[in-house]
Amino acid sequence: MIVFITHGSKLFQNTISIDTEIIINETAWQYENWANIGRPSLMVIKANPYLANTLTLIGLLVFCVLFGYFVHNTFSSGGKTQELLVVGAIFITAPILAEQLAFDLQSVEITLGFITTLLAAWGGIKWTENSRFRYAVVSIALAVFSFFIYQSFAFIYVIFIIEYFFLRCFGQGQCIENKQEQENVKWAALWRSILLFGVIMGIYGILMKVFFSGSDYLNSNNYWAFSTTKENIARIFNNFYLYFSGDTIFHTAYTCIFYILLFPLVIIEIRRKQNKVLACVIALGELLLPFLMVFVLGGPPQSYRAEIDVVVAETAIACSTVMLVNKYLNCNKSKFSKLMLIIVSLIILLQGWEQLNITQRLYYTDRMCYENDVMIAHQIGKEINSIIEQDREYPVYISGKRKYENNAIGISGEAMGKSFFGWGDGPHWHNKRALHFMRVQGYSYEALDEEECLEMSESNIAEDMPIWPVDGSIALKDGVIVVKLSE
Repeated sequence: MIVFITHGSKLFQNTISIDTEIIINETAWQYENWANIGRPSLMVIKANPYLANTLTLIGLLVFCVLFGYFVHNTFSSGGKTQELLVVGAIFITAPILAEQLAFDLQSVEITLGFITTLLAAWGGIKWTENSRFRYAVVSIALAVFSFFIYQSFAFIYVIFIIEYFFLRCFGQGQCIENKQEQENVKWAALWRSILLFGVIMGIYGILMKVFFSGSDYLNSNNYWAFSTTKENIARIFNNFYLYFSGDTIFHTAYTCIFYILLFPLVIIEIRRKQNKVLACVIALGELLLPFLMVFVLGGPPQSYRAEIDVVVAETAIACSTVMLVNKYLNCNKSKFSKLMLIIVSLIILLQGWEQLNITQRLYYTDRMCYENDVMIAHQIGKEINSIIEQDREYPVYISGKRKYENNAIGISGEAMGKSFFGWGDGPHWHNKRALHFMRVQGYSYEALDEEECLEMSESNIAEDMPIWPVDGSIALKDGVIVVKLSE
């Protein structure tokens, strides 16, 4: 139900999103671009665009059930069926997830990636438990496939593995009040998982190098490659602040409360372990789950939507907290134990409500922005058509960008709530997106190439023109129809 409450509006959207306009007009170019940035799986399994939103919601529902079962099946010490509530309230309602799914024609593949990554981790876990080679093969195949959908799934794979070891180490066994308990995790299993992940990344890296190395897109997100260590450390600590303070629309401060509740329970459990070093390593991995990508890159990625691993990590930490509180409650029926469970449940509901509020406002704003763009496209298109001669067509150049102005309840994200007439770096990309969008609306015009757009920008061809929609903001100059949207 939470899936449809949060994202159900996608079922009734007869719109296009960012990148869809390029797929419609330059399909081959978009596919080549995905291959060059190491995402060929987005091409192989491209879903029917008319079914994309429906399949996305079905995929989310399947993943929620699998994730909840994964946690419940791993944690066998008094665990209850609250995992689905946690996954729904925290994962499904996350604004970062909504931003990622806003790219409609890759949303199906993203949800499929969640499922295949979880199954890949599960296969790897089965291999560590019984050494059956077929599980390792399945794990490798599914993991490589998932990483070629979106590179963030590599971090999500690690999150699932760490979550498994955490729940095995701290969830199974006797009650907390007992001084010692039998170990459920061995160093050998941990090393086998690390070895398998190394094999997966090795195969992925070889395939990436041989077939898909035509872009520097990924390197631009690796701050260790071009920034100083001091800058990277400062960037990492700033990410800590943003994450725990909830100082962006993509994070809430409730996660900090989960850490406050989880930390003492983990300390109590570690004291009861025979192999305290291994328990400490696993606990540290769990507590650092949301920051794996930040450490590897030297800072957060350039877009929040790439941080879908953080959403999975937050959900895992919340599940771990709930499970340990349940374990404590089963062993200690005091009023304090029940109070802890009430507090945790309340925090989950509050975080889910706050995230749901932001996500719904993002969907609302995105819809309003799209309708505004359609209106602008029709108005500009009609004015351009009035200039075009019957026996001759002119190329169109759009100068400047137009930002969508929110109303009182609107809220813009990185992609959601952003206008097609205000998207893109540089004059060429901006013109490309705007004219492609107008073509989807039925207004097809010749576009300038990258060099010509740069020349137009440097020559300030629209300098003496007023800003649209004032009369004179669309004019024929030097054989080019110029549309001025801003200074």
